[in-house]
Amino acid sequence: MVAPRFRWRRSRWLRYCPVALQEGILSPGRAEFACGFLDKLYLMSTPEAFAKFLKNPRPYLLPPQPRPPAKFAVLGPPHSGTSTLSKLLAERYGAKVVNVQAKLDPKLAEEKAKYIETVRQESTEAAIEQVKKKIKDAQEAAAEAARVEAERLAAEEAERQAREAAEKEAAALAAAEAGEGEEGEVTDQPADQTAEEKDGATEGEGETTEGETAAGEEEKKNEEEDEKAESADLKPQDETPQPTPPPPEINVDETHPEVKAIVENAIKLAEKQPINLSAEVTVDLVEAAIKEVEEEVALKTPDGPRFGGWILDNFPQTREQWAMMGDKNLLPDDAVFLKDISEGGLMLLKRWYSLNRKEVDQQISERLAREAEALRLQQEELRSWNLSMCNNDSQDGRKAEEEQRLAEEAEKKRKADERARRVEAGEDPVEVDREIYGIIPESELVTQAESEDVAATGERTHTAVEEEIPASEGIEVTSGVPPPEDKVNADGAASVTVSDTPVTGAASSLDFLGVPDVKEAELPVEGPELEGAKEKRKEWDREYPNIEGVFTSTGVIEPIQIDINDADVDVVLKQAVEKIEKRFEPILQLWTEEGDPNRNKKKPLGDLNHFCPVALFEKNVLWPGNPECAAKYREKVYYLSNDENRTKFLENPTMYLTREKPPQTTAMRLLVLGAKGSGKSLHARQLAQKHKVFHIQFEELLQEMLLKKTKKYIGPFYEAEEEFKDSPEDIEENKELDEFERTFTMADLDVEEKAGEDEDNEEGGEEGKEPLPEEEVKEEVEEEAEAEYTEEEEAIKSFLESGMDDMLPPEILEKVIGQFWNSEPFRSTGFILEGFPRIPDEVRWMAESGYYPDTAVTINSEDSDIIGRLLPPKMEKWSAKRDRKLARRQRQKDKAKKLREKEIEKRRRELIKEKEKRLEERRAEKEAARAEMDEEEEAEEEEEDEEDETEEDARDRLSNDLAELYDNDTNRLSSVTETLEEVLIPHVEVEGGRKPHIIRYQLSKSLKPYTVYRESMFERVYPISEKLAERMITIGYKQPSRFGRWCPVQLLEGECVQPMHGVGYPSFPVIYRGYVYYLANAQNREAFSQNPLHYLKQPSPKPVVPIRMAIIGPPKSGKTTLARRFESEFGVVRVSLGDAMRLVLANQPKTSLANQLQDVLKSGSPVSNELAVAALQVALMDMNCTTRGYILDGFPLNRQQIDLMTAAGIIPVRVLELSCSNMEIMVRATKDRLDPERVFPKHDSSQIATVKINTYNQHIEEVRKWYRNEHMNYDVIKVEKSKWWVWNEAVELAKKSVCTIQTYLERVADGKAASVYNLCITPSEFNARLGDFSHYCPVRLADGELVNCGVSPSLLYAVEFRGFYYKCAGEKERDMFLAEAEKYVPPLAPRRLPPADLLPKRITAEEAKALFPMPLEIKGYCPVTFLDGKLRYEAIIPGNMEIGCVLYRNKLYAFESEDKLLKFLR
Repeated sequence: MVAPRFRWRRSRWLRYCPVALQEGILSPGRAEFACGFLDKLYLMSTPEAFAKFLKNPRPYLLPPQPRPPAKFAVLGPPHSGTSTLSKLLAERYGAKVVNVQAKLDPKLAEEKAKYIETVRQESTEAAIEQVKKKIKDAQEAAAEAARVEAERLAAEEAERQAREAAEKEAAALAAAEAGEGEEGEVTDQPADQTAEEKDGATEGEGETTEGETAAGEEEKKNEEEDEKAESADLKPQDETPQPTPPPPEINVDETHPEVKAIVENAIKLAEKQPINLSAEVTVDLVEAAIKEVEEEVALKTPDGPRFGGWILDNFPQTREQWAMMGDKNLLPDDAVFLKDISEGGLMLLKRWYSLNRKEVDQQISERLAREAEALRLQQEELRSWNLSMCNNDSQDGRKAEEEQRLAEEAEKKRKADERARRVEAGEDPVEVDREIYGIIPESELVTQAESEDVAATGERTHTAVEEEIPASEGIEVTSGVPPPEDKVNADGAASVTVSDTPVTGAASSLDFLGVPDVKEAELPVEGPELEGAKEKRKEWDREYPNIEGVFTSTGVIEPIQIDINDADVDVVLKQAVEKIEKRFEPILQLWTEEGDPNRNKKKPLGDLNHFCPVALFEKNVLWPGNPECAAKYREKVYYLSNDENRTKFLENPTMYLTREKPPQTTAMRLLVLGAKGSGKSLHARQLAQKHKVFHIQFEELLQEMLLKKTKKYIGPFYEAEEEFKDSPEDIEENKELDEFERTFTMADLDVEEKAGEDEDNEEGGEEGKEPLPEEEVKEEVEEEAEAEYTEEEEAIKSFLESGMDDMLPPEILEKVIGQFWNSEPFRSTGFILEGFPRIPDEVRWMAESGYYPDTAVTINSEDSDIIGRLLPPKMEKWSAKRDRKLARRQRQKDKAKKLREKEIEKRRRELIKEKEKRLEERRAEKEAARAEMDEEEEAEEEEEDEEDETEEDARDRLSNDLAELYDNDTNRLSSVTETLEEVLIPHVEVEGGRKPHIIRYQLSKSLKPYTVYRESMFERVYPISEKLAERMITIGYKQPSRFGRWCPVQLLEGECVQPMHGVGYPSFPVIYRGYVYYLANAQNREAFSQNPLHYLKQPSPKPVVPIRMAIIGPPKSGKTTLARRFESEFGVVRVSLGDAMRLVLANQPKTSLANQLQDVLKSGSPVSNELAVAALQVALMDMNCTTRGYILDGFPLNRQQIDLMTAAGIIPVRVLELSCSNMEIMVRATKDRLDPERVFPKHDSSQIATVKINTYNQHIEEVRKWYRNEHMNYDVIKVEKSKWWVWNEAVELAKKSVCTIQTYLERVADGKAASVYNLCITPSEFNARLGDFSHYCPVRLADGELVNCGVSPSLLYAVEFRGFYYKCAGEKERDMFLAEAEKYVPPLAPRRLPPADLLPKRITAEEAKALFPMPLEIKGYCPVTFLDGKLRYEAIIPGNMEIGCVLYRNKLYAFESEDKLLKFLR
């Protein structure tokens, strides 16, 4: 353990050695060779590997490591796709497939040739001996046969002689007897032949019997024997038989025909005999092939692994080969076995049939043709026998049947030959059968009932259509399915069975080799054609247990078994890769903890912080994880939202965690809650406009969904607003008053005429007037009553009318709210949802549905604030209603007055008509009536006045209503807030009782993690102590970042001076993604922790450049104070002459310089400038002066000191003069002299100060002139202003010089052009390294103009490129040169500078006069003016020599003005 919470973690190599793996060897590491690097633990296998890794671990950890070294063996039964899988694995891992069979073929051919030659020799020898023996046996048999024949002949001769003797004796006896009866009678017939026998012989003449042939042969044989006997009788009796001659010598060689035949038969058998190589020979060939592959891979990638990069295709296949591979250390790291678990290997057998379908079908067709031919012959014999047994008396009928049979056979033969020819040509057999035999495919013939029957039986028998098809053709049609041999129709013809399953050639992704889909292909019935494939499968099945036993016994390799049934090639490849790389998969662990996942910012969480990775991947929602549902992966803890998501994460964590790029956050999703009148709408709208997201008001959204049908907003709040509107009675009263006022528009007319006109107006006005507001309201009410609402709209309407106290149905909420999380453009743009959720049930529904916002913002306000905001507009509405009421009342009074006047006028006219005698009575009645009416009016007014509400009462009533509304909203909001905490939704509270701009500021500050810092929402930064950071870097647990000791926050703000570190300068390191970052202060650390990605997007810091500055000025100008401030802020070394001499005396007392200083000081003499500069040179040798820089305090003060410093190489980058008036100096000196804290007296009287000032003023001018002319690094700051202003100005100059040098070093290192302004380059140094264009601007020269920039010594527009200096004419030209310097310098420069003698040279008038008697060209007239005036007379203007002349090609020219002179020079 490095420190608490910081442990060594498992690396992605797990227990395998990275050094061996980089070389191509999968070797497990050992605990004694463990080492840590970048918080990971690595195990080495050998001491050599351990030493290599410690020396430089990075080469062994670079991508694509860790990965298998690609030493695989892919095995499987025939046609299982091993070759295709091998190729795919080779493409993935950059390996090469070793085709073992191709390597074995030459060796097999060689062994075959040797075997055949051996068989030839052995069979030749054996054949010769066999033929010789056969000939010898034949000779011996012939001799034996001759001996036996001689013996037989001798016996037969003896028998013949005896028979002849007996015959002679019998003849003699017979002759003696015949002589007695019929002497002299002679006959040609034998004596024993009777007359009946002669008659039989005559009748049978010409007829052949079965014994005639054998009798003839026997007779012939007897005749030959008689001839031999006669010839033997002719021989002399005394001649002895000759001895048998010896057999001739047998001479047989390889040319003998029988020998040749025997040898050829033996060779044919030998060629069919398979050749099996021994396991040792086979493995030797494979070893050579593997070495060849490894050498080829090594040539392509010299820095890659030395071993591996090969894949064995279906090898080794036997136990002996595996054992031999192990003996030669050639075992693969992984063995992939493709398994076919189909019943009886049916799947691979179908695949084999699909691959060899044409050949197999041809073999089946030939076999079935032979069987059909044999069946036909059998049927023909049967038919012939039936015909022979049939007793048909009509010879003509038999002849016609025979002719018809012959014609049918000829037609069948023709059709069979045509079909065979067309099928061999590649035509579809079904179409051929359709055309030749008229066969319609079964799918077109069967009816629905037949289809069901076929589906049940799988086949059906054709009889009618296929009757004319011979057995061979019929079977050919069935795509290799033969008919049952025992099914014969009644007429003797075989019935043809056709399979209903069509054979298709559609390509399938199941077979890796592109064969047809095995699911669609149907195997033919069992036959000898399938035996070969089945036998090969049986051989594999017999050998596989032996191979499996090797793995079981040794345990070196764990076989990878993949089921290829119903699997796509991509699926098989994916399974193989997953199982191969499983050894490098980290260990997944369940993790459970309690509490808030965000409570401890130092907890090492995963890449998504405390959010659920599964919810982010699947729903694009930032769902806070549950600490009780956590998992540990790669030593990091990931919080999951629920058990289901944890299960998914454990199954495949890599799918939910991206490694190519950091995880991307979702669009901003905020909830804004608050009581009515808290200002949530105002601030939500302002936030939406600021961040360019949608602003959605939940209640407004629901109102708009119903507005087309309701025509108004509904709900208690809007019903309360109706209070301030006129009631229908008031509207009706206003209408009556309007009508009444129209009747009195013509007061000057008579009462009757006005009445008549009023009636006409009423009749005509009813037709043409527009509907009044109350009529519109009635129409709207009628339309609303007529509108029909859907169930969803009814639910929303009820929800709004109830004051939204309940919850809408979940399906409606899903439709209304879910779209903002799931649909565009809300999903990618973001939104701010106002006024939702309103009750806890809605919060729980959001959590259950996975609709989590980034945070919920609650704007809290006091009831006084709410009342203060909502009451004034309500009071205004109340006042407006009151005013309308008063106006209506006044109108009523006016109406009553007019009515009284009308009645009075009417009464008066009546009284005029009456007689004067009733005048008094009428007047009395009139007064009484008036008094009565006045009393009624006063009573009505009093009654109405009693009903009126005062303003104070209205204010109190409205305030109470608002307070009640506030209490309800506050109670509901508090319960919603508690529920938000329960479901882990972040919550932000803002005080809403302040001014709007203050509330907006609070909102912006509180929402920064979700707005400004949103890109770093998943990032976690861990603060550590400086001591722990150093320890982590020392032991290699973490690495320093690319910023080093630079503060990323200050660097982004423009800081160019590296912060101080060390004793007295605390730093604030943090850990972020395996690196240590140093921050300058706690505020910067907090800023970096909130948004690290923002600060890491900036480029790496520039080179560290020390500050080298000299501060000079008169006495009491603040030189030492400013120098010490630089020392404390930037860590530079403040060096004065006194400090330098004291340093030499204290640290180097024995040196000659120290002795010289001692002598001078003891003598009381002032130290010489030489000794002072020498001491200064020694003091500047300090390491801090080299790394941090130095400030020369009050030095140099004269030219001699400058020369000595320049000779010693001490050149400050900036020389800062603090300018101060003499009066200010005297005032400061007086203040210092009267300082109460002063202890010891000093020589700082006014007289001494005056002497110092005078001495300073005497030499300061030459110092200014030197630095301004030589190094151009002199700056003056007036110190009469505040010390803060002086400090800021000095720091600005120091940082500007440092930035200039940093930019120069960076651009030069990158091979770019760089500005050399403010780099202390002297004119002599600049002229010594001038480029090809001298002082002329290369940019303007490329445009065809000669602009001499050497007139001014300033280097403001000077640049350096490739070690040479160039001057540009202005800022624009300088920027163009810096951007594309290659365009303006050789060899790409379009123009070169002319030779020096062809360049124009500007001279003064005195120099021109010194060239007398050289005359002015063009008689002293200005050539530019003359040329610009198109050579006219008016353009002849004399030149002015006072402004200077130009010497060009040894000719002198004068010009009218400075502009014309410069134009000539260009």
